Amino acid sequence: MPYEERYSKIQEKMLNTFTKKEIDRALLLKNKQDKENPWFELDLLVLGDSVAAGRPRSTVRWKGKGKEKKFSGIQVYDDPKTRDYKIMLRKIIETKLSSDFVPVKGQVEITIDIFKKMPVSTSRIRMYLGELGYIRPLPKPDNDNYAKSVMDAVKGILWKDDAQCVDTFISKWYSIKPRMEIHIEYCQHRLDI
Repeated sequence: MPYEERYSKIQEKMLNTFTKKEIDRALLLKNKQDKENPWFELDLLVLGDSVAAGRPRSTVRWKGKGKEKKFSGIQVYDDPKTRDYKIMLRKIIETKLSSDFVPVKGQVEITIDIFKKMPVSTSRIRMYLGELGYIRPLPKPDNDNYAKSVMDAVKGILWKDDAQCVDTFISKWYSIKPRMEIHIEYCQHRLDI
């Protein structure tokens, strides 16, 4: 039995176990939460080439000197290019937020559109098609690395933890104006079940 067919029957059986009163109560609770916890939007524009998160670097730390030298631990850090890009993103986001903004405790949905420069060897026709969105970038870096650089940059400023992102959409496009457009929708308070 195909996956969709099997699980749609289970879902259907489960939903049929609820009484009309329970369904009405659930809908009232949802409407109440929607009124008490409105959704907000934030749009960010980062001009220039986007930087995807690079591989983390690590170094061994030691305590003491000479024969007294003991292993202290391993320190993991970002490569300089990624670190500088995250700092720049944080500054852009901090300027967009009001001074009394508190990191979001609820759900977050994020859409990231990356507009990459066309290679210099691209013909004018292919450049035009790329600008229209018919030709999309396939080369690395991967989309998830772009998302990681954005999410690491806003963690602690816009939201407390990456786990709050319930939807993440990432798209790569070609453009003569390289940039990153970030659209964030969030609910300030946690929706309790």
